Amino acid sequence: MGPLSINTGAITGALSIGTGTLTATGAVTGGTLTDGTASITSGAVTGVTTLSASGAATVGSVVTAGTVDGRDVSVDGGNQDNLQTLPGVGAGSTNLGTLQEA
Repeated sequence: MGPLSINTGAITGALSIGTGTLTATGAVTGGTLTDGTASITSGAVTGVTTLSASGAATVGSVVTAGTVDGRDVSVDGGNQDNLQTLPGVGAGSTNLGTLQEA
């Protein structure tokens, strides 16, 4: 059997390609795209347990559950916030005044 070719129109209903490969140019549209574990629906990715990338990954907010490299980043963030709110020192200031040993 040769390859399926569609030049115009649309395929409706469920389409199973078995263990083959689906290759498309342009947009692939539908309700949800899934491999049975991970799904993409309306731009949201769910069910992913491992995400790998090469190069830089640009994201908005990052929310973690647990630790990063063994460190609790929420505690580190709180400590950073405390450093930024020293009495009499403006946020982001590089001049902390005169420091004295306790």
